[in-house]
Amino acid sequence: MLKPIQEKKLTHFFNILDNNKNGRLQQDDFEGIGENICINLSIAHGSDDHKYIMERSQELYNYLINDLHKQPGEPILLEDWLTYFDMEIISARNVELLKKLIQITVRYVFDLYDQNKDGLIEIEEYTDMFTIYGIDVKYSAKSFVMLDSNHDEVISKKELIQAVKDFFVSSKPDTPGNWIFGNWEG
Repeated sequence: MLKPIQEKKLTHFFNILDNNKNGRLQQDDFEGIGENICINLSIAHGSDDHKYIMERSQELYNYLINDLHKQPGEPILLEDWLTYFDMEIISARNVELLKKLIQITVRYVFDLYDQNKDGLIEIEEYTDMFTIYGIDVKYSAKSFVMLDSNHDEVISKKELIQAVKDFFVSSKPDTPGNWIFGNWEG
């Protein structure tokens, strides 16, 4: 069973992905996020970079639809989302499914926000992520510092993998990964 902290974090993430704020995750939410990324990064509509970002957004949506046993076009409700994490990952201790979810989440975040393609996420790139997702930017510096476990002022893929894993499964309030998507406590 999900602990209250896990439910809060996962609800927070659901609300971030619910781009149009209608209480449902649908394809248009992920298309909207992709478009927000392109606008924020000044990527021209129809360019190869635009197509790439839109494909990554579609890939994440398709993954979630498939894993939550939904049909394309069928919305994912918060209850579906929480039940998925509870029954399929947390309670089931499904390490393989967790690894797959972490992998696709990290790929999505890392590939899209490592703007200079140096294999690291810098504070400016991380702050852009907050802006694009509508996360209160005032938490970006705190989050960044907590995720930068080796204090080299960048977030590596290894640090991001650990942060995403902690966000999805940790029930301890002081776990640094809890802050990857900003303030989940509010």
